[in-house]
Amino acid sequence: MSASRISTGQIFSNAQSHVASAREKEIVSSEKASTMKEIVRPSQNPSGWVQAASLKDDLSIREAIAKNTSLATNVLNTTEMVLSQMQECVQKAQEIAVGSAGTDDRGAATRKHSQTELQGIFDAAVQTLNTRYGNRTLFAGLKSQGAAFDREGNYLGDSNSFEIEIARGLTVPLNISAERYIQGKGTADGVDILTLFKDLQQGLRMDDPLLVQNTLESFSKANDQISLARSDLAARMNQLDRALEDTANATIDSKDAISKIEDADAIKVFSELARDQTVLRASLQTSQKLLTENPSDILYK
Repeated sequence: MSASRISTGQIFSNAQSHVASAREKEIVSSEKASTMKEIVRPSQNPSGWVQAASLKDDLSIREAIAKNTSLATNVLNTTEMVLSQMQECVQKAQEIAVGSAGTDDRGAATRKHSQTELQGIFDAAVQTLNTRYGNRTLFAGLKSQGAAFDREGNYLGDSNSFEIEIARGLTVPLNISAERYIQGKGTADGVDILTLFKDLQQGLRMDDPLLVQNTLESFSKANDQISLARSDLAARMNQLDRALEDTANATIDSKDAISKIEDADAIKVFSELARDQTVLRASLQTSQKLLTENPSDILYK
């Protein structure tokens, strides 16, 4: 009797163990079927799990950098718009200078009637240079919370630049130096453009054709100076475009590698799920039969 009772107890214990094992396998198969992932737990494939996690971390970093690059593209596009408008102001002022440089009566009349127009161009130029993107003034350097220029054309910013990462270890300046490209500092034959406007305004106000004529060459240099700034900006924008393209390609490669590690074969997954569900049902039925034929209150008597 004792040996029989011990054997019955062992059978019961084994049946319960089989049920637990079958249930665990069925749970894993259900998770795979619901997520369509081959690896749903680190213990299934520790090496694959670590590799996939590393790829996901790298992908997350790339996506963050891509967002930075997209933001930088928007900022530089806005800066290009500002420089384009500024160049238009320079060209309009240059036209006034050319028309006002004559020494005859016509030149004198043009100088008299162009003062108001030039003042409007100057004010528009200052307003343009104080353009903000979000909460930053584009041409103020790191002093971007306030205006870049006051109403008289005095610079209020600094020469510092702020950079943004567009790829691993690769950064580009996000702002254009107003000191270099607007005030002409640090460049050969640099021109302070807003001061040039005021020089022309003085020539108009004093009705002095010589003062007006002295600005003509400077206006040509000012126009070239802004063209140089736009060329610098175009080079940065090309760099951003390449970085975005490289990031997009790398993102595709990373997702493909993760997919090869994690993604499951649908036919295999559902076949395994059906098998594990069948095994679980069989284990439950066996356990139920054992309990019915050998009630638990007599198993260990």
